[in-house]
Amino acid sequence: DAAGAQIRLVKNNSGSAADGDDLGELRFYGYNDATTPQNTLYSKIIAESNDVTDGAEDADIDFYTMDDGTLSNNWIMFGGETAGGSFMMRNQKADAISPYFYMRNTRAAGAGSSGDDAGRLYFQCMNDASQNTNAVYAVAEMSTVTDGAEDGAIYWYVMKAGTTRQAFQIQSSAVVVNDGSTDIDFRVETDANS
Repeated sequence: DAAGAQIRLVKNNSGSAADGDDLGELRFYGYNDATTPQNTLYSKIIAESNDVTDGAEDADIDFYTMDDGTLSNNWIMFGGETAGGSFMMRNQKADAISPYFYMRNTRAAGAGSSGDDAGRLYFQCMNDASQNTNAVYAVAEMSTVTDGAEDGAIYWYVMKAGTTRQAFQIQSSAVVVNDGSTDIDFRVETDANS
């Protein structure tokens, strides 16, 4: 049998299933530094049913983490909803700061090199041959890694007639459209002039 080990959390009262039921929970505890250390719940993962309709079941997984002494579900992975496979990050504090998403190339050797990728973001879908295709993707890089003089850049690529083309780039010294001289128009429009 090629199947790996499994941990199953099964809700016992299957005869009374309802939308919003908690299906299972994993909890992570540790001690704080109080005068008498307290065993504290620092994080938990909860699976929840959103729709228990036979043949149309949906669920989400909520990731709770301790944030300034409050356990908050700031990350949620959704099934179903309007678009299945959705992911939400949120800030639930009473402040104006949005959530951060980091992509970090730390290099095993420590020091970076000019041209290192800092992160990639891919937007994919299937073509009519059932092949996974990069419709659009972006590559961020460190153009210069000299301490105190670092430069960054981001390059946007689009699929055009079956070939990936660089359409747009932002560098520390320039904004470039259609650097590869592909047949791509650059338009700036208003609602007042034709």
